[in-house]
Amino acid sequence: MAKKKSTKKAVKKKAPKKVTKKSATKKSATKKSTKKTVKKAAKKAAGNKTVATKASVDAFIKKAPEKYREDSEKLIDIMSAVLKEPPVMWGPSIIGFGSYHYVYDSGREGDFLLVGFSPRASAISLYGISVIADEPGLAEKFGKFTMGKGCVYIKKLDDVHIPTLKKLIKLGAKKTKAHSC
Repeated sequence: MAKKKSTKKAVKKKAPKKVTKKSATKKSATKKSTKKTVKKAAKKAAGNKTVATKASVDAFIKKAPEKYREDSEKLIDIMSAVLKEPPVMWGPSIIGFGSYHYVYDSGREGDFLLVGFSPRASAISLYGISVIADEPGLAEKFGKFTMGKGCVYIKKLDDVHIPTLKKLIKLGAKKTKAHSC
């Protein structure tokens, strides 16, 4: 038998590039910055997550944790009376009163509620009254609460002083309107 000649050409293998710590870091940084740029563009294009909806406030309260339903109805009465605004659902879980327009330095803009609340599983979140941190003496008068970045948490309405809550609602709305567009 005759030996068949191999038709395969010898392929020169390239030596693998040396990966240095510097080049690996540079590649990683480039990938990260690209991802950040894409995420920022997606966020800007996606718009605001929390916007006013036509969802029923009453239907939402009926689905809220039972321990917060009565307090939610009282808060609606208080906030409506103070701001002279009807309750509106913002996103799937926030009841808001009034709205304002904002524009960031980045160019991002939108509308958001002046004051509102959300009955969460562990507490009632109050939005727009974080001025409590800026007003001397009001925190002591207000009662039992904790603060987050942009909201105040209460366990129940009986833990707070209602006249102080009304004052905070007015102050918060006034301060927000003064800084809006």
